[in-house]
Amino acid sequence: MIGLLQAFLTRGMVDGGRVPALGGQQTDGQVFAGIAQLPKPALVYIWASWCGVCRAMQGTLNELAKTHALVTVATQSGDRATVSAYMAAHDFHVPTLVDEDGRIARRFGIRGVPALFFIDRQGDIRSVASGYTSSWGIRLRLWLAGRPADDQ
Repeated sequence: MIGLLQAFLTRGMVDGGRVPALGGQQTDGQVFAGIAQLPKPALVYIWASWCGVCRAMQGTLNELAKTHALVTVATQSGDRATVSAYMAAHDFHVPTLVDEDGRIARRFGIRGVPALFFIDRQGDIRSVASGYTSSWGIRLRLWLAGRPADDQ
């Protein structure tokens, strides 16, 4: 049943192949030049400040950022100052790009947030998820993304 729900939630999302263009200035002022600069495996996490499920996952993402490569994208959540203020107020400390108009989210084909894209060692999308995903579920998918494709 959960597999069917995930299939429904992830329909239309970019699933496999190269990561869509992703770059720009992060909320901390650093420039993110693209997924190639991250060690692999990595996670691209697209979220919104108005999303309750995203808020429930923030603690997991804070912990994950200590041990895994990731970049998050705050979509349709305001400008850089607004997103930065939200993150400070909610103790959310992860590398974050601001997608004020939703352009990045559209490139990834998402229909709702949160959306997670697991990037393998070659820089390709290995798997995707949408909706609440447990810490163990994220860690398992990152571990699988780090394994050679022929081992799976």
